[in-house]
Amino acid sequence: RGDEAGALPVAVAQEQKRDVQDLLGGIFGRLSEWRPKGQPQPLVVTAVRLCGAYGKWLQAEKPNLLLGCLWLTLQATELPFVAKHAAESFRALCVHGRRLLGDPVTVNQVLCALQPLLRSQDLDSELRVALTEGAARLIGAMRNASNAGQLLQVLVSDPCEGLSLLL
Repeated sequence: RGDEAGALPVAVAQEQKRDVQDLLGGIFGRLSEWRPKGQPQPLVVTAVRLCGAYGKWLQAEKPNLLLGCLWLTLQATELPFVAKHAAESFRALCVHGRRLLGDPVTVNQVLCALQPLLRSQDLDSELRVALTEGAARLIGAMRNASNAGQLLQVLVSDPCEGLSLLL
């Protein structure tokens, strides 16, 4: 509100909001096309943490950049120095963007990319949970129950097989 002492006039506040939106849009526009392999470690950590922290904003303000940022975090999970941050950011993007990303084509692509990671015996259980939960959020947001059921089967088939071998 512009009438309180120290508050910005409405027009100035709206202009500043647009400036911030433009700045963040430029940052995430570049990040949505950026790839982490071969990049300096601090830069990759910062990039994936930013994507996760701004998942809700991306969903609301720049939904066209959400998928690119999701791929960035997913690719970064393969880099040991950033895997934990990347998996947590992946989950956050899936939580906030589930309605936009929960279509059969996108979910299938995500599951195909996740399968090698989830099958790895070396994957930390905390990372496995974050990645599985993120994918499950996307599946849960799907409108077609039949498609969702098929993709859920893909997500849980490997862990179920592993458990059956232990019994």
